[in-house]
Amino acid sequence: MTAKRKILIVEDDPGLRHVHEIFFNYKGFDFSALTRGEGAVQQIQTEGYDVVILDLGLPDMDGLDILKALREVSDVPVIVMTARTDTQTIRQCVALGANDYLNKPFRPEILLRRVEAVLANPGARMKPEVVGSL
Repeated sequence: MTAKRKILIVEDDPGLRHVHEIFFNYKGFDFSALTRGEGAVQQIQTEGYDVVILDLGLPDMDGLDILKALREVSDVPVIVMTARTDTQTIRQCVALGANDYLNKPFRPEILLRRVEAVLANPGARMKPEVVGSL
């Protein structure tokens, strides 16, 4: 029997967390959630998640700060999901080592495909040359 893949979502919106929890549990993932950024890096290191889905707009800190701190200690794949669409933020995510970037709103199936892609190739990161054309 194959072990379930562990996903952590760091998202303060309870409705969005709930939808993703139901969806990913149904798809056979071990799903966890945090509502705040504080302690996220430590929990990610301790629990050994296979992928992290990270919102940038958290109530206690900016998700970019979490991504930066996480990359200092871990190579866990990170998919950034955010309402921010500005080029500067996307470039920051690339520079900090995000594996993927997804603008809200989106369907859970789209996020599932992104999760499957980073799990298939966890070392792949967003390409600076693609963002450079923005």
